[in-house]
Amino acid sequence: MEPNLDSLKQEILDELQVGGFAMFYSESRHAEPEHAIFWDVNAHPDFRAFLRCASQLHVPLVVMHALTFREDDVEDALQDLEESAVEDEEKREMTVTLREMNAFAGLVGSLDLSFDFQGNTYFYYLESDWYREFLDLRDEIDVMSLGDGFEDGPDEPLGGYFSKN
Repeated sequence: MEPNLDSLKQEILDELQVGGFAMFYSESRHAEPEHAIFWDVNAHPDFRAFLRCASQLHVPLVVMHALTFREDDVEDALQDLEESAVEDEEKREMTVTLREMNAFAGLVGSLDLSFDFQGNTYFYYLESDWYREFLDLRDEIDVMSLGDGFEDGPDEPLGGYFSKN
């Protein structure tokens, strides 16, 4: 996707001000709304078209979230990797890759704009390629960590909370 989301973030902030939008900084809202609709950034990458849409709908408020990547994100991933069931050789490779990602600390990894209109939440979402790689590694680590604790098999009750009735 976008190689430099930091400069794009500033362009968006400038455009929001020029467009007369009220702007609200927020945590990411991706997982929250039931009626989320995502802008096709591959076919229409210009955020200005998204903002024109909001303007034509007379939407006064645009919500912005920019995720700044931190060294803590890498350290958390490394700790989870160490505790996971990932094979040793793959674990070494993933450790090197994760440590290299510290070079991105302080940069914007993902950026989203959103607005609400008639019960739907409309999103413009971008993530950098390096951040997508980080998320993919996290997913792989998480999947290997989920495997822990299921050695008894699917027919065994889970601590008294599962009944075969």
